[in-house]
Amino acid sequence: AALVGMSIGKIKINGKTLEGSLAFFISAVAVILLTPKITYIFSEYLIGIAGAFIGTLAELYSFNLLDDNFAIPVSISGAMWFLYWVFLPNVNVYALDIIK
Repeated sequence: AALVGMSIGKIKINGKTLEGSLAFFISAVAVILLTPKITYIFSEYLIGIAGAFIGTLAELYSFNLLDDNFAIPVSISGAMWFLYWVFLPNVNVYALDIIK
C-alpha cells in the first residue's frame, strides 16, 4: 500500500492516499482467496472480505493515534471474530489448530 501510495497516489485522505488504500484492499482480498478456509463455504469468503474492508478503513482512518502495524491486525481480527460469531456460530474457528 505504501509503495503504491507513494508512487502513484494522488488523492489524499488523512495524510494517506486512496490509491494506497485500494492497493491494500486488493492485496488483502487476493490473500483471502488464496489461503485455506475452515469449511470453504461462500460466507467465509464474505467474512474475509469484510475483514479486509475493516482493515482498509483502520489503515486509512487511524489518525496517527495508533500505529498501522497495531491498528490493522487488531481491527481485522476483531471484525472477523465478531462476524464468525454472528454468522457462522457453529464453525469451530480453532479447527486448523487440531493436529490429527
